[in-house]
Parts: sequence; C-alpha cells; structure tokens
Amino acid sequence: MMASEEQRLFVEIKNHVKGLRPSSRFIRWQEIRIRQLGFVNNVVLILSSATIGFVVRSENLLTMLEKWGISSLLLSVVFGLFCAWIRLWDFRLTAQLARAPAGNDCGCSSINSCIICRVRHKLEELGECSWMLLRAQLFTFAIGISLTVVEVIIVAG
Repeated sequence: MMASEEQRLFVEIKNHVKGLRPSSRFIRWQEIRIRQLGFVNNVVLILSSATIGFVVRSENLLTMLEKWGISSLLLSVVFGLFCAWIRLWDFRLTAQLARAPAGNDCGCSSINSCIICRVRHKLEELGECSWMLLRAQLFTFAIGISLTVVEVIIVAG
C-alpha cells in the first residue's frame, strides 16, 4: 500500500470513529500500540548506541564511510530521545485530561473554545509528532547500520 493511500485510509478511519465512544477493544489495541512504539524506540536506541561504541572502539582512523555511518546513528539516537521526550509530554497531558471531571466533554467544534478541546488538539499533534520521530529514527538507523555493515565488509574483504 502506498504511503498516501495509507494516510487517506487513516484519515477516513479517524473521521469515522471520531464521534464513537472508545470500546474496550480499541483501548486494548491502543495500549498495545503505545507499548510497541516504546519498545521499537528503545531497541533502536540501544542498537544505535552499541553500533557507535563498536565503530568508535576500533583503534584505526575512521574512514569517510564510518563517519557518515556514525553521524547517521547519532542522528537516530537524537530522534529517539526526542521521541521519548514527546511521548512523556503526551502522557503527562493525557493524565491531566483524564483527571478532568467526566461531564466536562463539551462537544464544541472550535479548537479555541475550551481548554479540553485545546488539550485534545495538542495531544493529536504530539501523537503525530511521536510517529514522525519514530520514522525518522528508523530511517537514520537503517542508513547508519547499512554504512557500517558496508565498511565492515570492505575492511574484512
């Protein structure tokens, strides 16, 4: 499935379920999705850090390929740390929203009309930002690990 088609499908689903109350099945899958995002983020952070340590530990001078690989892996670590920070901010706002009185669901259409709507809008933005940062982390990790593997093959061969 193409990315634009996938995004269109997500928008359609989001618009369809906007007015529906979350079911227990949705809540369960939402929790799984949140845990998996954190798991992938942590694994890539660990692998990036370990690969940087492996490359830097070698005692010979770094080649240009290794420098590009390390730079890409460092960028992956930065994206991963930002992703974790954004997720913590998202969880903090969600906890504040959950503490609001239950009858405080205004149902208004304007984002600026009440604090609940503004917080919900901010949460949507933070969620989108988390996924964007995870994609950037995975992309830069893939580039960095690929360059490192190519360099190891060149040196070993």
